[in-house]
Amino acid sequence: MKTKFYLSIIIIFISMVGCKHDDEQNDDINIETVSFTMFGNHSELFVEFTPLVVGNETNFLSHFNVLQNFKPITEGTLRVELIGSDPTITQTVHAPAKPGIFKISLKAEQSGYHQLKFTIETKNFTDVFAIDSIMVFADEITAKNQQPDEQPEGEITFLKEQAWNIDYETKVVEEVPFFEVIKTTGKIIPAPGNEAIITAKSNGIITLNGNNLIQGKNVLAGTTLCTISGEGLAEGSVTSRFNDLKNNFTKSKSAYQRAEILSVTKAISEKEFIEIKTEYLADSVGYYSFANNYSENGIKITMPQSGFVKEVFVQEGEYVEAGQTIATVGNNLKMTLKAEMLANMYPKLKKVFSCNFKTPYSEKIYLLEDMKGKLISTSHKVDENDFFTHVYFEFENNGEILEGTFVEVYLKINQQQEALIVPKSALLEEQGILFLYLQISGESFTKREVKIGGSDGLYYQIIDGLAKGDRVVTKGVHQIRLASLAGSLPLHGHTH
Repeated sequence: MKTKFYLSIIIIFISMVGCKHDDEQNDDINIETVSFTMFGNHSELFVEFTPLVVGNETNFLSHFNVLQNFKPITEGTLRVELIGSDPTITQTVHAPAKPGIFKISLKAEQSGYHQLKFTIETKNFTDVFAIDSIMVFADEITAKNQQPDEQPEGEITFLKEQAWNIDYETKVVEEVPFFEVIKTTGKIIPAPGNEAIITAKSNGIITLNGNNLIQGKNVLAGTTLCTISGEGLAEGSVTSRFNDLKNNFTKSKSAYQRAEILSVTKAISEKEFIEIKTEYLADSVGYYSFANNYSENGIKITMPQSGFVKEVFVQEGEYVEAGQTIATVGNNLKMTLKAEMLANMYPKLKKVFSCNFKTPYSEKIYLLEDMKGKLISTSHKVDENDFFTHVYFEFENNGEILEGTFVEVYLKINQQQEALIVPKSALLEEQGILFLYLQISGESFTKREVKIGGSDGLYYQIIDGLAKGDRVVTKGVHQIRLASLAGSLPLHGHTH
């Protein structure tokens, strides 16, 4: 009796162990997550989930960022639909679990191919993404047997959370019109009419008016810079000049008034009257132009235009003569770029239509079109000192360009055929070899060696290594390079 009892216990124990073993076998089925990356009109979706199995709850980890700035979506509603079952299975969440990441789950009821649709609605836009042919497996073993291959060697993982925390951007490579470019040098010089020379109107002694006549000083039009006085001078002084002009004006005015009366009675000829009137007008202009700036202290020298003092040629107490240069002034509102071209490139000179340029004190590339600039002339001779011919451009100065600066110039010639181009920021160099990073999925990148053609300072033509439609990292390349050197970042299926 006892033997039967013990035997029953052993059988029950074995049965329990067997059941537990079967459960453990089911638990051992480890199904890796799959991921999809899609781009809408306004946003990018990178979604991770385990393969759909009938009766299993599938969790979707959906990463959304705005394409305008590649930052995470921080508000909105996500709706996920599994279309193909009867009825359609739909789940909705009304806010992200954390910035950029929406967590949602659903349970498939029928096996076979379905459409999986994601609809993101924010206050600014709505985007719809669809996976048209997604398999719902009948069981986990079937799902396990049809797992995709592991991530290929050489792929670089850079998480969305990392990208969202840096200045990051990707762009699709397209064929666009690109211009033949000649890289050369040039110099910024004053635009015609934007510089004035101030000269002495009379002999005399310079008296500075405060701190206005100092190189680099910004001064408003009409401001007195200095005065020229004749104090202590016996002859040729400002005072004697003023008195001479006044006497001449008074005499010619009196003569003109008398001539007007005589001309009515034909007492003088018309020719005599015109001569007297002409002399009066000349004396009037001379007197009033001098008198307008004359005072007891001397003649005032004023700023002819608002701008700044570029160069000063006199000092306090210095004697000057009429016509002598006192200073040069300008406003730099418009500037001229004088670009150089070697004489052997003269045949291309007539095809130049625009340019970009870069100053030595900034990494910014200036586009002539953005500065309301234009080509104003091309040289028709070679400078005998340096064998260059020149091209001149005029542009509006935004206050960032200094006169006299030597600049790098990218002369644009005629339009070229369609070309694949990338911004300068996309390229990195290692031991003389240029490469860039391609985004192959939401968090996966690959390094690609490329060969370049011309450059306009902003963009480089890619002649080998890229294809139309490739998505290139244009900002954040250094951080992705560091991630590639680390070599041990988490793969898909990371925990959020």
